[in-house]
Amino acid sequence: MVLNIVGYLFMDILQSKMYKKMAANNDFEILRNIDANPKEVMAFNFKTPLDVFEKSYRHSHRKAQLLYVKNGVLNCEVDNAIWLVPAQNAVWIPSGLSHCVFGTGAVECVSIYFEPTKKVSLPENCCTLLVSRLLRELIMACSLFVITEKYSKQELNIINVLLDEICIAKVEKLYLPMPADAKLQDLVGFLINDPSNKQKMSQIAKQIGMSERNLARKLSEETGLSYGQWKRQLHIVTAIKKLSLGESVKSIAYELGYESSSSFVTMFKKVLGKPPLRYNIDSDK
Repeated sequence: MVLNIVGYLFMDILQSKMYKKMAANNDFEILRNIDANPKEVMAFNFKTPLDVFEKSYRHSHRKAQLLYVKNGVLNCEVDNAIWLVPAQNAVWIPSGLSHCVFGTGAVECVSIYFEPTKKVSLPENCCTLLVSRLLRELIMACSLFVITEKYSKQELNIINVLLDEICIAKVEKLYLPMPADAKLQDLVGFLINDPSNKQKMSQIAKQIGMSERNLARKLSEETGLSYGQWKRQLHIVTAIKKLSLGESVKSIAYELGYESSSSFVTMFKKVLGKPPLRYNIDSDK
């Protein structure tokens, strides 16, 4: 199946300044038939507003994909989780993994596709990667390659270093595990729509027709997290998305139901190892 985000990006690209460059290089046909191209590495630049990059259809491709976000925020949804990808981070999508991608705000990104390889130990699962300065420069260098031409020795060297850097990139805890059970899906849907909800687990369990013990057991089995841990992870993902859009720590803490900014900052720092403002500064580099 061809890359379905093309369906959302295609009309916007036609109206963008990059159209002439892509058309000249025949990039449209290459992108629409990404798995048919034997090249080991292929990179594309995208810039699109939210109303275009709303949500892709669920799809998969043989080539693995690294989607680096230069501006905006992306979400990558797979069967068991939603991965958040703020600016200056990237999401790794392994070969053959069914997924969909959707954005928040104006999204500018570089998408690089890799033929499956055993040369290096690339991540086996979908994950958000912290992009170092070196990795960022390698990604941007690859985005300038003319994919219709044979790669030079220098370009091949850049690709090899890029693969090595992906292998050692730090995996960020920017994901929200999603259960498969229908009642648990009702639960997480309810909490996603109302992240400030302070109901106890016993009250939530009663609402979805489960006992408190059964809810705790099933949620842990399917997500690996307790009820409290899952809610904290929801708050982390929600907060980073809002930080990336310029909201203040104080307003985010209030929206998530915290009694004070300090209690929210303490929780945030405990999970990610740094306070919200520091994270926002890092994302802007």
